Amino acid sequence: MESVGTLAASIAAALNNVLTPIVMASALLDQQLTDTESRRLLAVLDESAQRGAALVRQILSFTRDMQQAPLSSDPRQIFEDLRRVIAEGFPHSLQLDVEVASDVRGISIDTAGLLPVLMALCAAARDAMPGGGCLTLRAENMMVDDAQAAGFAGVRPGMFVVMSISASAGAMGAGGVCSLE
Repeated sequence: MESVGTLAASIAAALNNVLTPIVMASALLDQQLTDTESRRLLAVLDESAQRGAALVRQILSFTRDMQQAPLSSDPRQIFEDLRRVIAEGFPHSLQLDVEVASDVRGISIDTAGLLPVLMALCAAARDAMPGGGCLTLRAENMMVDDAQAAGFAGVRPGMFVVMSISASAGAMGAGGVCSLE
């Protein structure tokens, strides 16, 4: 049974890697397409990708029940998937920087749920910089002590990975910097 769980986890991870760019591109296209037929096709695409992501979550749930060990995702891969979608769908007046600490840890997270959130934050940053600017994706380890953990419900002290998105408008933009973690 352990071998079956390992195989199922590997298949789920591979499927998740295939579905992640589809879900992210769907979120991006949703903001750009205006004609009825394209939006209808996009809705079909998005619904299918979401069903696939739900199946991946079910498989992962099954494997966690069998193995009692959560699967880990690499923040580098998450940002690489996000970078590819941004490079193809965002204006060229927007510079993209990806900064991942060399010692960044793997994280246990549902990437199918995380990526649309990151994509929406990047799209909001893009919209805030109509004249261009710089979008920076950053991931680094952070030790949370007792005092810091006390400020957030359900957070215990320990090592975490902080993923942040910051935007700074270029000379043609309105100016200013925003940062989201």
